[in-house]
Amino acid sequence: MKCRQITQLTTTCSDLAAAERLVALVVEKRLAACGQIDPTVHSRYHWQGGVEVDTECRCTFKTSQALAEVCGDFILAEHAYETPELIVTTVSASEAYAEWIEASVVPPATRYRFDIRLHHRPSAAGEGPAIDAVGDRLPTIAVSAGGQAEPMGIAFDAALEAIGRLPACFIEPDGAILWTGSDAHGRWQVDGNLYDRGGQVVFAALSGSCPEAEFDRLLACFGWPAEPVMMELVRAAAFVEEEVFRRHASRG
Repeated sequence: MKCRQITQLTTTCSDLAAAERLVALVVEKRLAACGQIDPTVHSRYHWQGGVEVDTECRCTFKTSQALAEVCGDFILAEHAYETPELIVTTVSASEAYAEWIEASVVPPATRYRFDIRLHHRPSAAGEGPAIDAVGDRLPTIAVSAGGQAEPMGIAFDAALEAIGRLPACFIEPDGAILWTGSDAHGRWQVDGNLYDRGGQVVFAALSGSCPEAEFDRLLACFGWPAEPVMMELVRAAAFVEEEVFRRHASRG
């Protein structure tokens, strides 16, 4: 019998409801091919200076070796315990079963979530104060009022036409856009409006969520990467560099 290695992750939950929730989340995210629940596990353990005795549920997940770390991190993040058990072991499985495991799991996509105004980045932009935005400390850039209104190099009609060629993207002559799509991780949507001055795009208001690669396709409609861009975080009312935005938006 030919065998291949897979990864098995084991944890415990306080009750069946918590175990079912955790297994459903991990499997639905396709971070594990399957999850089994042993409904009755009698546990005795040291905790905060004493010895506790509990009845728990054991959860066992099977995933590929490539996704072991991502799957483990997700389990820990979603777990209700303060210090959850997580045992990670490499085990041998029949070749057919291992192939099923690898075919069933999907690496998590980098999804950007955002509410921004996309601007041309003026060369005169300087360093601004750091800000706190949803638990993230972000460096900002200082932009004059004139710099904020500096148009992009692309004409309004050309940008709107390019956006309209994106698959499943709907546009209106006034600059409104609606772009939707889906992948193995579910559906996503971007809503937006383009604004012009003298026939050139002066900025684009964009909100929603999409994979990183699709966001790049959208930026390309504005002439990026040749067109230097900056992002205005609407809620924070602050301008940030493209790389800062990407790091922040990928946190979801």
